[in-house]
Amino acid sequence: MAGIAPEGIRETVYKTRGGSVFHNDRSCELLTKGQKTADTMGLQNHLINPTSYTSVAEYGACSWCCAYFYYLKGEPKFVEANVDGRW
Repeated sequence: MAGIAPEGIRETVYKTRGGSVFHNDRSCELLTKGQKTADTMGLQNHLINPTSYTSVAEYGACSWCCAYFYYLKGEPKFVEANVDGRW
């Protein structure tokens, strides 16, 4: 059913079974970082599954790849980025 996701969120989003948020983009930098962190910690990585927004709407949206959604809601998220070793 098209048109269910709010503006700034895609109808098809991505989430792992162990993740606490969903992502607009399968190649989101924070999703990739989470996968790498889990691997480094010896934890099991879960598959990145495409799913409908409606099936994960109760979860939070990623602050990185869903930033426009938060902006529209008047709830901008602030994230830090490491660029060439500087935060």
